[in-house]
Order: sequence, then C-alpha cells, then structure tokens
Amino acid sequence: NLRIQLPTEGSLEINIYNLAGQQMRKVAAAHQLAGQHDFRLDVRQWPAGIYLAKVRFKDQTTSMKLIVLP
Repeated sequence: NLRIQLPTEGSLEINIYNLAGQQMRKVAAAHQLAGQHDFRLDVRQWPAGIYLAKVRFKDQTTSMKLIVLP
C-alpha cells in the first residue's frame, strides 16, 4: 500500500516508474479531499527491484522510492 497524507484538498497524481524511466502504473489522477489516503498497489507481476513513485499534489512534485522484493 501507498499512504499519502494531504494537508488540504486538491489535485493529486501518482505514477510509478521503473529505473529505466518507464511508467509502470498510474495509481491516482483525481481531486482528493484533505486527510490520509491509502492506495493499493498490486506488484506481484513486477520484477523485484527499485521503483520510483512520482507524487504531484497541486503545484508540488516529490518522489518516493519503492522496493519490490521477490
């Protein structure tokens, strides 16, 4: 699961990329209310490795490292 805490309501977009820069999944792209949000990721079919979650909220972008274990 990917847990995000939003301080206010606004537009949220979450995309997951592999280290080659290929988009693996679009997790969210919608207006969200303030508060905690949990997003379920099914990565059972993905190869083990490191992935990056690019989180864009309003006009700010941040990245989070995700590790998929075999």
